[in-house]
Amino acid sequence: MSSVFYILVVLLLMPSMKGGASLRRHNCSMHRNAVTSIGVVIDGNTRVGKEQKIAMKIAVRDIYRNSCCPVTLHVRDFSEGSVHATNIASKLMQSKKVEVLIGAFSLTEAVFLSEMYKNLLGVPIFLLNPTAMPQPLVPLPSNLLQMSHNFSVHMQCLSAIVGHFRWRRVTILYERSNLFAMDSAHFTVLSDSLRSVDAIVEQHIAFPSVSTLSEPDAVIEKELYTLKRGGNRVYVVLHSSLELATRLFQKANEMGMVEKGFVWIISDEIASLLYSVQPSVIASMQGVLGYRTNIIDSSRSYKEFVVKFKQSYIAKFPYDQGNPNPTLFALRAYDMIHAITKSKNAAVKSNSTELFPNLLLSNFEGLSGNISFRNSELKDIPTFQIINVVGKSYRELVFWSSEFGFYNKQSSKTGTKETRNYSQNHDMLVELGPIYWPGGLQEVPRGWNIGATSEKPLIIGVPASGAFRLVNVTIVAPNQTSITGFVIDVFNTSLKYLPYDLPHKLVPYYGRYDDLVLQIHKKVFDAAVGDILILDERYRWADFSQPFVKSGMNMVVTVKEDNTKEIWIFAMVFEKKLWILFLSMGLFIGFVVWLVERRRNPDFADGSVSQQLGAIFWFSFTLLFFAQKESPRSNLSKMVLVPWYLLILMLTIYFQASLTSLMTVSQLLPSVKDVETLRAENAVVGCNWNSFVCTYLENVLRFKPENIKKMRAVEDYPPAFERGEIKAAFFVTLHAKVFLTKYCRGYTLAGPTYNFGGFGFAFRKGSVLSADISQAILKATEKGEIEGLEHDMFTHCKCSTSKINNSTTFVGPKPFSGLFCISGGVAAVALLVIVIPSVELQSRIFSVVKESILRSRICSWLSMMLRHQTSTRLGKEKEIAMKIAVQDVYRDSCIQLTLHFRYSESSNSATSTALKLMHKNKVQAIIGTFSLPEAAVLSEVHKNFLDIPVIFLPPTAVLAASLFTTNAIIQFDPNWRKVTVIYERSNNFSLDSDIISVLSDSLKSVDSSVEQHLAFPPINSLSDPEAAIEQEFRKLSIRRNRVFVVLQSSLQLATCVFQKAHQMGLVEKGFVWIISDEIASLFDSVDSSVIASMQGVIGYKTSFIDTSKLYKKFKIRFERSYLTKHPNDQGNPYPSIYALRAYDAVQAIGNAKKGFSRKVLL
Repeated sequence: MSSVFYILVVLLLMPSMKGGASLRRHNCSMHRNAVTSIGVVIDGNTRVGKEQKIAMKIAVRDIYRNSCCPVTLHVRDFSEGSVHATNIASKLMQSKKVEVLIGAFSLTEAVFLSEMYKNLLGVPIFLLNPTAMPQPLVPLPSNLLQMSHNFSVHMQCLSAIVGHFRWRRVTILYERSNLFAMDSAHFTVLSDSLRSVDAIVEQHIAFPSVSTLSEPDAVIEKELYTLKRGGNRVYVVLHSSLELATRLFQKANEMGMVEKGFVWIISDEIASLLYSVQPSVIASMQGVLGYRTNIIDSSRSYKEFVVKFKQSYIAKFPYDQGNPNPTLFALRAYDMIHAITKSKNAAVKSNSTELFPNLLLSNFEGLSGNISFRNSELKDIPTFQIINVVGKSYRELVFWSSEFGFYNKQSSKTGTKETRNYSQNHDMLVELGPIYWPGGLQEVPRGWNIGATSEKPLIIGVPASGAFRLVNVTIVAPNQTSITGFVIDVFNTSLKYLPYDLPHKLVPYYGRYDDLVLQIHKKVFDAAVGDILILDERYRWADFSQPFVKSGMNMVVTVKEDNTKEIWIFAMVFEKKLWILFLSMGLFIGFVVWLVERRRNPDFADGSVSQQLGAIFWFSFTLLFFAQKESPRSNLSKMVLVPWYLLILMLTIYFQASLTSLMTVSQLLPSVKDVETLRAENAVVGCNWNSFVCTYLENVLRFKPENIKKMRAVEDYPPAFERGEIKAAFFVTLHAKVFLTKYCRGYTLAGPTYNFGGFGFAFRKGSVLSADISQAILKATEKGEIEGLEHDMFTHCKCSTSKINNSTTFVGPKPFSGLFCISGGVAAVALLVIVIPSVELQSRIFSVVKESILRSRICSWLSMMLRHQTSTRLGKEKEIAMKIAVQDVYRDSCIQLTLHFRYSESSNSATSTALKLMHKNKVQAIIGTFSLPEAAVLSEVHKNFLDIPVIFLPPTAVLAASLFTTNAIIQFDPNWRKVTVIYERSNNFSLDSDIISVLSDSLKSVDSSVEQHLAFPPINSLSDPEAAIEQEFRKLSIRRNRVFVVLQSSLQLATCVFQKAHQMGLVEKGFVWIISDEIASLFDSVDSSVIASMQGVIGYKTSFIDTSKLYKKFKIRFERSYLTKHPNDQGNPYPSIYALRAYDAVQAIGNAKKGFSRKVLL
């Protein structure tokens, strides 16, 4: 029965099977001649290369099985080295006539290859790099695609991790290789992303490619040893091959750098390969955090691919250790082949030979996600999975996306958005459970090495010779001291609120306070604890904590008892100002009342002029005692007198009370009233010998040095007062309290308080302890513990000091100013009513006042725009100098050199033009402003059959710029801890990872760092340069850093930068600008308006001997040629160092030609 059933089923399915077979034959016949030829250049020795090769071969088989589309892969392996990869690719494109080129090229190489062959073949180029290039140096060629997501999204994920755990500094470790190339654009994106979470890159560590190192472990150990000695403990391994990462973590584990307190973060290209590494490597990575691109691994197509991939991988590499599962890189390679064949099919159907337009229109769901392109890179925004290496593998924590931030699987299904406010997002750890940190640490590592252990405690200096014993140093035994006191109690109280133990050792220092702080800068001490005043000058050498006691400077003098009733004691009740105001107001009130009453009241109108004046004075005087005999009749006069009577009543009551007090109470007066009195009497004053107060007395209060007596102990002051050696003593406020506590009889405070920064603890520049101790001090202060310690220090004082409060004896006009204003205002109104009889005159006056107000207007601003020229000053100078050199070479040696000038505005045209010159004109040397990678590629590609030397003229050496910036910080202000580097991403001025590393290391040597990288595109590529510069400067203006270094920039960009900065007020007080050689050397050629916008800028330029006879002759000829060639150029026509170098380059070629008869010059 069952056999009959099966026969029926087969009979029913036979028509559909025939239809499927006929459809397959139709597809095969249609695509039989549409063979897709694909060239692949990868490093087949790496895990990534192996996976990509296998995945692409599986894709070829699947495509042919499903659609009969034949695909031919021309795979070429290369050993690590960018030049070899480019050479192999160029040969492959010429020999095999491939339709698509796939490879792990750097962007510069891809641009070079695209520009080189696009006019001949139009070959699309796919890049297999882990991340897409952020904001490329030049516009990408039309036939270039990157099978990866933008680098900036990866950096946002990294910054989210750093910001969540509140780490403020990170060290970046990366590999300078073909697949993992980092340049200025990467560093700019990384810097900006970290800045968004208040973090910075403290140091860049760039490792060469592992394959290029003879002893990679030794190189890694050397760099790790340097890192271990530093303070930062947050390390990010970014853009690295698996081989380097493996060696790095094994060596770090051996050196104890994967232990408690350390933080390691790995990026996508390593985290995605974790399950393919050996168990010994996983064991050395315990506690490492990472992020990897999340892929959907539940689809049927993915599971089928995994099965085929495992079979192929095990068969091909049976001895490889690790899990044979495919990674993201294999999935993308598989999807890439599918995208190419789909585009080829679409081109065949539309009878088109163009493959690339269809590639751009790709839109399908691949194994790695949605495959569609925008701006030559993958369009969709990736989701990352945060992982934690623990045990034999890793644990999946949460997901992260730029839209939702951190979220888990439950919230991802519902679309619930979790907070991305890193200062408040505390619940992430609660949701995840405890993260396993290196060394098994349970709490979040601080990310900084305090540098203190029980075996090697923190060395803290304390002032041992302070006059006021706030720190008491007692020698209890040989080589043993006891250190106590109020300041030590404050420090120990603060330590209770630190989230960690701080092993420390207090060491007495017998010297001045300024010298104690300087010892921290010299690294003799790690910190200083004492009654150390926080001063601006001391901030140059150390960082300070939050003040634990507010402080200022006070004057202490002896008191004198005044029991004599002075004949003018009544005048002491009011200040002189109040007496004058009172009498003047009385005369004014009397005059107004007389003026009002004189026409109606005969008591005010009778008599001569002198009698009338006498009446006014008499009336004013009698008003004070309400004893006037004249009775005002006018209501206006009565209105004037009412507030005046009230004022007299108030003054009378106060006068009687104060005068009674003065006549009955003995007065304790300071023997010296103020500082001016001391200076006028040429008096001698005392101060603590090792305190800042003595310097302040001399430099600020202008006491003569011979009038400043330095005391060594608090007990020395009373005898000095008694013997008349000093008239006053100056102390910081807390010291003054100590003195008056001990000697409370016979001394008092006098004069004002001169405010300072308070007492604080000093630490090394950049030390995290300053912030932690500050927070601890605030906690202790808020709980009242520090105030309690201060109170305990003074509780044994039973007597009270008599501080003279002058305000209780001499009262000024201020307490009665309201009554004076009311009385004077009423009298003034009455005066106006009498003097101005007509309303018409009053309205005329008001009209004049109104008109004068309406005439006041605000002037409008004027703006200015600078138009940049397309031909640069450098190019003009080099052209003229080289032509002069050709003339000199011919004159001196009869060697004729022919110059073929070609002008280029971009990297693309520069390399393309160089190639055409080498082929068409058969040149024997190339001189150009190439970047170093371009020069290397040109030389390597053609050296086998042309041997043409390539001479490139770099504008400057970054080492010189780094050293100058470092020296500027040392010489001008060691307090410049952070700098912003501004540069141009052009062909002439390209910053790569080596340059960034040199700059970072140089600044680190003076405890400084690059806070931000601000990279501008080539100015000739900007449609509105001023708008672009202004947009970036607005971001800079709201940030705290004010030290800007313009490094490697064209003169055109520097001109726009400084003029815009000047307009925006960024070249004013408080700002620092440093320029490098390529700008400073061209000062003579810029317009005076540009110089005006650069006032105060410091810089350096290459020095050369300008007194030689040869230079003087060259200068005359150069000026003549320049003025003839460019008569309308502004600025001096003097040659710069770049003109001299161009001249010397041609001379070198001429000398080489003269010395060798054969064709090869070098």
